[in-house]
Order: sequence, then structure tokens, then C-alpha cells
Amino acid sequence: ILLELLQNLLGSTPESSLLDILLQNLLGSTPESSLLDILGVTLDELMEMPLDELMDILRMTEISLEVETTVGFVGDWISIEGDLNSEGDVLADRQVAILLDGIPYVTMRTDSYGAFQGQLQLPYEYVAVVTLEALYYPQDSDIGLYLASKSDAVVIEVLFYTADLQLGIEGKAYPGLNATVAGRFDYGEDPVPEVRNLQIYLDGRLMADVSVGQSFEQIISLKPDITLGEHRLLVVAPSQERHASVRAESFFEVVTVVPVIDLTPPKLAIMPFGLKVSGKVYSELGPLADAPIEARF
Repeated sequence: ILLELLQNLLGSTPESSLLDILLQNLLGSTPESSLLDILGVTLDELMEMPLDELMDILRMTEISLEVETTVGFVGDWISIEGDLNSEGDVLADRQVAILLDGIPYVTMRTDSYGAFQGQLQLPYEYVAVVTLEALYYPQDSDIGLYLASKSDAVVIEVLFYTADLQLGIEGKAYPGLNATVAGRFDYGEDPVPEVRNLQIYLDGRLMADVSVGQSFEQIISLKPDITLGEHRLLVVAPSQERHASVRAESFFEVVTVVPVIDLTPPKLAIMPFGLKVSGKVYSELGPLADAPIEARF
């Protein structure tokens, strides 16, 4: 009923659809005898009435909404107030729904003067603006007597902190060895939190979930059977109070190590005596110990 009221009673559909929804949802749940007692007509007679005649039977309502401030950080509490009346008469002890971007967020009740007030917390949704509206729709004994009403929308500017994240792999990455993920948050002129939670994903698989400072270096282990070539690294820092979430991705190559042999051959060979050969085997990772060497003459 609430969604149809928003869509139909408040002007987004033709009058015929509005009338159908009004009668079927608001009056259809009321016993026939109650309609006859309250309005002096039956449901069938209501269904055949023109809209202008129906408006003469069902009383219009009006609801207002005022907000303490139209600018606030996520998580801040803001004060709101308003009043509800019907053709100059206050509507006391009625439930009012406060809509956030069109979705019911909190409910309040009017006092003996038809006024309502309270506080609501701006959700931790990191968007530029949100809209607040107050909605009244008939319930219980109000069904069949009053029409729904919605206040004008109030736009709230939402503030939060953002950051950039530089990311990369230090050096080269090799199968079966550790790789170092290095990064740094840039908060600009915004406050810098002491720690940020950090999630590191390699090709969509979670590799680490740690807490870091503004700069960080985190070691991840690469499997020996990891495929050679390009891989995707994704780092996500979830939202944290006034700081919105940050994410960055980088691509890097997994390569094999190419060994190098430095050979020192003899300057003179006298046959059939033995040939003395020396040298060393190494790579960019360092010397290769216990490496098998095959020499051919």
C-alpha cells in the first residue's frame, strides 16, 4: 500500500489508476458496514463515483517537514519537525513516515497539536545528496476518511572524506616466491586516520586482510604453479566512519628467473690431459647453489 500510495496517490499515474488504488487498497480492507456507517455509501457506489465527488467525501490532508540543517557528515544526527492537519484541523496521535530517498527510514507520531519532531542519523551512504520527505497515509480508523499526503522534499548535502590510493608490486614477481605489494593513501587536506583496514585480492582471491597506516608494504605468497603472464591485483579499503571506501587495482607480470653462466675456459689445452673448467651460475635473485652443470667439449 505504501509503495502504491507513493506512486499513485501522489500524482505519478492517471486519475483513474489513483481512484482504483485508493478504493481497492484503502477502502477494500474496510468492512462494507463500516463504509456505510462512516461515509453513507457502499463500496460499489464509491467505485462508480467521479474523482471530484470522491474528494468531497475523503478529506484532504497536508503535512510539512522542516530540517535543522541541510548540510551534514555521514553519521551525523539532524533534527526534524513538522505538522499534520486536515483542512485546518490538527491530526493528533498519527504515525508519520520519514522517507529517505523515497524509502521509509524512521517513523514518528504527532502530538496533541498535530506536530511531530525528532532526530535521525544520516546513514553511512557515501553519496553527494539525499532527500527527506514526510509521508502520512491513513491507517486503522483513518481509512476511508482521509487521503494520504507527502511533504515537499528537503535536499540534504552529505559530506564525507575521500582519498586516492597509489598501488604497485615492488620488483618482479616469480612463481613460488613472495611478492611485495606497496601502496600509499593520499587524503589531500582531509584528516588522516591512524589505521585503515585493507583487503588485498589477487585475481579475485583474497590474499590478505590487514590494518595499515598511510603507507604500507604487504607480502603475499605466489603459488609455484601460478600461470606466467599478467595478473590483476585489487586493493580495497572499506569505508570507515567519515572516510569513504577506497579501491585501486594494478596489473603485473609473473615471470620465470633466467639463470646466467659465467664460464672461465682454459687458455691452453694439451691432449689427452684433462681440461680444467671453472665459472659461476647466478641470477638476479642471487647465486644458484647445488645447481647441476653439464659441460660438453
